[in-house]
Amino acid sequence: MFIDYSYIPLARYPKFDQRYQPGHSTYQLLHDDYETSVRSDRKVIDVYTATKAEAKWLGCEPGEPLLRIGKTAYDQHGRPVHCSELYCRANRVSLTIDNTSR
Repeated sequence: MFIDYSYIPLARYPKFDQRYQPGHSTYQLLHDDYETSVRSDRKVIDVYTATKAEAKWLGCEPGEPLLRIGKTAYDQHGRPVHCSELYCRANRVSLTIDNTSR
């Protein structure tokens, strides 16, 4: 279980909040309705402590360590498209990093 906050600039994507349907692809909607293709993103992973509200949602204690993954996605022109923050309990995460030389 995790908490995911996403921020989409409505000034750039008018009525996005009305067009988006939970369970559907945000990137597909951006592509189809706004001619925006997400081409890259940057993620920052750090440890964060749970607030009372986050602890309630995630079933943990306030102050318990959470993993926070912040992401900024960029379009085909290098402009930011959206930012998001994902929070999950640190004791329920496994990270795998594969590096392959090409």
